[in-house]
Amino acid sequence: MAAAITIYRSSIGKKAIMAISGLIGIGFLAVHMYGNLKIFLGPETFNAYAAGLRTLGEPVLAYTHLLWIARIVLVAAVVLHVAMAYQLTRQDWAGRPRSNRYQVKKSVQQTYASRTMRWGGVMLFLFIVYHLMNLTF
Repeated sequence: MAAAITIYRSSIGKKAIMAISGLIGIGFLAVHMYGNLKIFLGPETFNAYAAGLRTLGEPVLAYTHLLWIARIVLVAAVVLHVAMAYQLTRQDWAGRPRSNRYQVKKSVQQTYASRTMRWGGVMLFLFIVYHLMNLTF
């Protein structure tokens, strides 16, 4: 337990948690896309895929249990990813107090993607909320 807390408190541990939770998200996205591409095979195939998701894991797991486990893992991964991003940002800002910040900010080795990653995450979060409200709830 002490080792897990030590890893959590370090910036490298937080980055590892972000990486693992990001990989979970990317894995879900790939599987979700593959499943939704079945719509091009016709409504029967797509409906069979949707029904198959609910019976995945039977008879070991009951109806929709594996689906709920996947949902819980995804929510946990998103929460951990956002929490680690927030904590790492706060650590970064605490590393140089406001009074010691540079007057002119030069982006020597930053790419456009790294400068806009936080906004991309916010937009992705808003899309996920919209997507879930529109197609799930």
